[in-house]
Amino acid sequence: MRVTVNVFESDDIDVDQVAASMSTMAEDLDSAGWDRVVRVREDESHVDIYFRLAPDADVIYGIAIMVAEPGETVLVNIVGDISTDDISALGRRFNLDELVDIEVADN
Repeated sequence: MRVTVNVFESDDIDVDQVAASMSTMAEDLDSAGWDRVVRVREDESHVDIYFRLAPDADVIYGIAIMVAEPGETVLVNIVGDISTDDISALGRRFNLDELVDIEVADN
């Protein structure tokens, strides 16, 4: 498994500009067959989480997480075979309610 985390902290972060860049990245992920599982637009916070699923949806091949908020931008890319149980465990560990009871529907 490979995990890449990029965190950018600055009081000069333009959330609107970062959010526009995130939208472009999200369009690229959409066109590449990734599935958006979380989208949050609250106050000045923007969060998108995408999964790259196996054909039978029992394994996640990759996760992309993009977060923009005043003072901080976070980009995370996880590559490897990840089960939904693994995602739920991470959700519980880090109090991410959106991930605790995640169910991936087989399209």
